[in-house]
Amino acid sequence: MKMINLERIKQLLAETDMDIKAMAKAANINLRSAKGIMDGSISRPTKSTVTRLADTFGVKADTLVIEVEREAKQPASPEPEKAAEEICSTAPEAPAPEKERPDIAADEPAAVDPAGTYYIRPDFILVNKSVYNDIQPTLISTASISSINIDMRNPKIWIRRSIGSDKDEVMVEAFDDFDARDERWEELMEFFKTRGILG
Repeated sequence: MKMINLERIKQLLAETDMDIKAMAKAANINLRSAKGIMDGSISRPTKSTVTRLADTFGVKADTLVIEVEREAKQPASPEPEKAAEEICSTAPEAPAPEKERPDIAADEPAAVDPAGTYYIRPDFILVNKSVYNDIQPTLISTASISSINIDMRNPKIWIRRSIGSDKDEVMVEAFDDFDARDERWEELMEFFKTRGILG
């Protein structure tokens, strides 16, 4: 899996005496995307964004990305009954603490209801909604998403989400080419898989 080489971007910014705003303007990319790349929240920008950044710094696009290994999935247990028996026999007496998530500060308390049940903090995803050939970055809760579809005829991804009271909103992410669309689709699928939303 390819990810942006943040150290290389920082090095090039220092060499060219550019700040993030100047980089975004020179590369003709959204300032929010540029900030996301620099703070690490966007680790896999689209191919067109990487190409624009490379052109801005006068380097090859492949020098701005690094290859990282994907985490291997654990193989399924050959004997499910035995595995279930082991899990039950080694279960702790008290409920296990909530898993630590890197996107939430460790000192931030989890919300607890009177019965002592932990609420799950929602995940959010940034969608670059296309509206009349204009891009509106929109932060949406993954819990509100009811479906995601890839458009096979056009370089678009369709996201349907619930906005309350039996109302849905259909959001469209439009891309310059099919490669950028496919790269974004892979990002979305990886995002949902790592959070256990997809199998």
